[in-house]
Amino acid sequence: MSTVDRPHDVLQVVRDCSEIIENCVRENKLTVGRLGMILVRVVKHDEPGQVLIDRFCAKWARDPDSTDAPFRHSVDFQLHNHKRYSPKNLGFQINSWVRCKSGNLVADQSRILIFEQDLNSLAEELNDRRFSADDIRAYCETAVVEAQSILELYFGRDHDI
Repeated sequence: MSTVDRPHDVLQVVRDCSEIIENCVRENKLTVGRLGMILVRVVKHDEPGQVLIDRFCAKWARDPDSTDAPFRHSVDFQLHNHKRYSPKNLGFQINSWVRCKSGNLVADQSRILIFEQDLNSLAEELNDRRFSADDIRAYCETAVVEAQSILELYFGRDHDI
């Protein structure tokens, strides 16, 4: 399993992928009405569900000594958040989905924390928008910076995910 763990590495991977898409759009004169990017980051952790519960849930809801705590004895946990806003430098609104999940690696069943980000243009604007190859590059570069900022909102600058 390869790991891309530094922001500039993520940016380079996105640039490489974007370049292929841009060339395809240019060479084939394709029409693009919607853009999106999904980034998935994974880190091994013995108790990923508990990490998420401790970070995002009120103390009363996770109190291990209280029979009224709904998250007591949780094995897995997921948090999904959807926002809609206009990032700087884009000039249009995007959907921002964040999914924090606990899970297992298929290869060895080790426990993992998964941080998934889905940044995409609005479906309802599909018929009204036309993105050029240059627009695709600008979107991808803005989206990867935006994704890093979102990751830091959830887990801080010193995150290990």
